[in-house]
Order: sequence, then C-alpha cells, then structure tokens
Amino acid sequence: MKLSKKKMSLLFGTILVTSLGVAAAVACTPKNNESNKSQTQLEQQQQQQQQNRQALEQATIVSFLYNYHYDDLFFNLDLTVNTKNLNGKYIEVYLKSEERADDFVVSVSSKAKVVDNKAVVRFNKLNKLNEYTIYQILVFDSKDSINAYKIEDLKHLDTKINKSKSNIENKDNLGTKDQLSNDLNKNNTNPLTLNNSSSNKDKLKSEIPWSSLRVGHWNVLHQDGKDEDKNEALAKVILHHKYDVIGLTEIMPITKDAKQEEKDLAVKKIVDLMNQLSKTNDYSYLISENLAGSENDKLATPEHTSTERIGLIYNKTKAMPVAFANGKIGHVYSNPLVDGKWTKDKVDYSRPPFSVKLQTVGEIKNDFTLIFAHFDSPGKYPKREGQEYEKKEQNYSKEKLKTMGVEKVLKYTTGRQKGKFVQNEQGSRELDDAENITKVIEEVRKIDDNKDDDYFFLGDTNIRLGNEQFAFKSLREAGFTNLLKDDWDYRTTLGINVNKTSNPYDKIFKNSNLEAKNANLFVLWNVFKDKILDDEWYKKVSTSNPKAKQWLENPTSFGKPIKITDSKEEVVRPVISDHSPTWFDLVLNPLDTK
Repeated sequence: MKLSKKKMSLLFGTILVTSLGVAAAVACTPKNNESNKSQTQLEQQQQQQQQNRQALEQATIVSFLYNYHYDDLFFNLDLTVNTKNLNGKYIEVYLKSEERADDFVVSVSSKAKVVDNKAVVRFNKLNKLNEYTIYQILVFDSKDSINAYKIEDLKHLDTKINKSKSNIENKDNLGTKDQLSNDLNKNNTNPLTLNNSSSNKDKLKSEIPWSSLRVGHWNVLHQDGKDEDKNEALAKVILHHKYDVIGLTEIMPITKDAKQEEKDLAVKKIVDLMNQLSKTNDYSYLISENLAGSENDKLATPEHTSTERIGLIYNKTKAMPVAFANGKIGHVYSNPLVDGKWTKDKVDYSRPPFSVKLQTVGEIKNDFTLIFAHFDSPGKYPKREGQEYEKKEQNYSKEKLKTMGVEKVLKYTTGRQKGKFVQNEQGSRELDDAENITKVIEEVRKIDDNKDDDYFFLGDTNIRLGNEQFAFKSLREAGFTNLLKDDWDYRTTLGINVNKTSNPYDKIFKNSNLEAKNANLFVLWNVFKDKILDDEWYKKVSTSNPKAKQWLENPTSFGKPIKITDSKEEVVRPVISDHSPTWFDLVLNPLDTK
C-alpha cells in the first residue's frame, strides 16, 4: 500500500493510534466518537490503555535485517524486525520515500506476528529509483485489531534501507536464508502472501533461485496443422518469446472417426518444429476434446463451424500438467444452459472453456490453474443463406449501452472526443460468456476440492475496446484483476490494413498470491521487423501458399475488395493469425504450498 503525506490522516482515521514513548500516549480517537461514549466506557478504555502501556514499557526494536527480490523496475523487500518484549503482538512497518520537498509517499508492509522476538514483514513493488527509510512501526494486540501503539524511538537504529546489499547474510544476527524463509512462514499474516507448511520446510535451501515461468495465450486462427508455413511461423514466434506454457485457442475440431495422428496434428506439428529448432526434446503438448455448445450443430455449414478445440504447449523441463482432485488432467466446463443476463433466453458457451492445472518442475514446487476460453464471436451472428435456425442473441448498440448506464472507465485522451467515455457496441452472447466465467472457475475449484488458490483466466473474449469494465464486473468482484489494460496500447487483434490493430480482445485475469509481472503482447505485424521470419519464408509463402496467394491476388473484406500494399506484412494475417500472442511472467515462490 502506498499513501501520500496528504492521505495519511485518512489512514489514521481508521487505525486508532496511541503513541508509546518508546512510548508516550496521545489518543487519536475522533472527538465526535468520544462525546458519545459513557463515562464507564472511557474509564475502561483508559484502564486498558494503561495496561497496554505498562506491558510495552520495556518493548523495543533491536535491529532490522532485510532481503530483496528484484525485477526490472521494482523490488520486493522482506524486512526482519528483531524485537524485545513484543512476542504475540502484531507489527506493521511504514517506509517513507521523499519524492518532493513538500510531500512523501508511505509504503505500508504486511502485518506480521512477533514470534521468538522477531517478525518478518513484506513490502511489494517498491520503486528501485527511490530511497526508503523506516518511518514508524505500529504494534497491534491482534491480527484484526484497529487499535495500535506507535513505536517512535528508532533513533538508536539505522533506519535507512540500503538497496545495494541484503544484510540477510549477516550470520551473527540471523543466519541463513533458510531461517528467513522459516520466519516468513511463522510470522507473515498478510493474506496476499502464501504461508509455508512444515512439510515444505526441508525444501527451502539457500541456493533456491526466485525464478519465473512465461505463461501465455494465442488465438491461432483455424489452426489444423496442415499448413507447414503457418506451423513454422507459430513455432518460431513461440520460441522467440520463450514461452514455457502457452494455450492455443481456435484449434480446428476433429471428426468422430479421426485417427489419433489426425487428432494431434494441429498442435503436434508445432511442437515437433519447436523441438527441432531448439535442438531439444523439451516441448510437449495436450489438446482438449471438441468444444461445442448446444446450438453449434444447428448453425454449422460446410464452410463454417463454431466448434473448436484448445491446445496447450509446455516446456516439460519447467512445468507439467497434473491431475485435478478428480484424477483427470484437463477439464472441459460442463456448460449447462443458464438464464442469460444479456441474452433474453437460456444460453451456454458456444465453446466451453478448458482448464489445466500445472506444477512447476524443479526444487520450487508451485502449482497453478489456467482457464482458457474463446468467447462467442463479436456482435450478432449473421444468418447465412439456406440456414433455418437463428441464433439466440441480441446486439447492444453503443447508444443502447449508453442509455443503460453501464459502468465505463476508458476515456478518449485526444481529438474531438477527448474526455468522453469510449463507446462501443457489443453482442449479448460474449457478454454472457464474460458474466458466467465465474461459474466456470467455481466448477474447477469444486472438481479440485479447492486444493489450489492460484487461478489465471486467459482467452480471446471478443469484448470490444472500452467494454471490459462492465462486461467483467462479476469476475472483478470475485477478486480477479486484468494484467492487460483495456486501452489502445493493448489491442491484440490485427486490422485488415497492414500495421493496424483493432481491439484488446485477448485478456489475462489473475487471482493468485503468486506474483505475475511483465504482462505484455507481441504485435504480430512485427515478425519480419524483429527477424523472427526472414525473406526466404516470405518468398516461399507469397509464391506458393494458397492463403497468401488468394489474399494477394484477390484481397476482400466481407465480400468487398480492398486496396493492399506491396509490403511483406500483407501475408501475416491470412497465413499466421489475426491475433497477437499475450503473456505474463509467473514468479515462483518456495513458500507456496497450495
């Protein structure tokens, strides 16, 4: 938590602080509250304060020890507070960073219990460019107490945080990093930090690195494995960006009588090339069954089906799929018909989400669950010639959504619309898909007996720019946060015209105590610029690939001819995909046991 100096009064309006000279007491209870208290209540409060004051008269802070975990811009700090006469109490530490002469920012630690005269508190995402000093320490009688006593006498201590070296190596004071890990386990009560169990303590060796996995998702546009040019491009992009785990949506379905080789082709071809190009055998895969909703067969034509599959490619030296508590690896959502919030009918997913639980390989054993999905196509499904059945769906125009007063946060920053909310239309079925994703996650929790608490939802949602705030309200209320902003910088779909992008359809939502950082996307138009694909690949594709030749010779969009350029990038969209891949880096934690 970070607070400006001007906001500190708000904090101490909710925490009732008594200052201890190490403690001289000054009550900060608001006057209007005191006026409503009876004389008896005041006497009882004063008596309790006197007892606490007497108990803490000999309390002191002996020393500080610290350990850092860095990334590019920030660092996390584990601060060990060595104390005297504070066992059983809970402490909270405040760091001050002066950013301007007239103001400073305060960072608040997790609240930790003092055990064996020490407590370990954590600060997350401190700015590496700032200098920090320990500003004050609050002491609480219990974890949930809002009444605190302030330790003010810190003059005998070095309160400046020296970022150049972790003094955790000072064995005279604390010992090894093993002991720090064990102290974190015993003391840390922050609900956002995972606690260690005794069964895992023997794994906490001082040499354990705080490493990470790159986890991602990519809609790979009708991937069937039969286009060798496309297989090569997909493999090279995935390798270039060093994905350890990546979910692939829009894998084409299979027929009931398909042989195993045909079933695996769409993903196996990519994996074989990845192993060949990397000169390893590190990569493996799994593929879901056909993912189909109740209306898919009624809407299917010889040229089109909404039924798809989802594939997963993983580096088996880094992470492996593991079974849920029901004994199965991978889970397809049961997909019941439910009342639509946005569709005026019973609805289900046209492609039910697919979930996979994974466990890291190596000394740090973390497990986590990924939920992948490709939501319903954007807008209202067009009724095709000769098709009798009409899909249950409505389209909400931007005017309609505006009159409904849906929640908006994204505003235009330039032009005539500057300062106004971004308005976009949206189909009811993808809105219901977003609304119901919490039901999917609850089902996964149930089939896994709630054994995991690290959940990530990744997918092509088809939720248009500016609509995420209201579309995913239920997911946010369930504790998930989006790692990719709903704005222009995170538009993942490729426009019809070269180097243009359209919408931030692809999302990554997180509900996990594990840290996720570096969330980003690779703009697929840049495969030549970044030298992932070369001129040789382009020449081969532009002269012999059927999809490329069709586009270059007869470029159309929705049946209308369009003008194209003579750039190499013209083949990217028709041959590779109309989406950019996304990812985040999952930081492994040796203290995570769930």
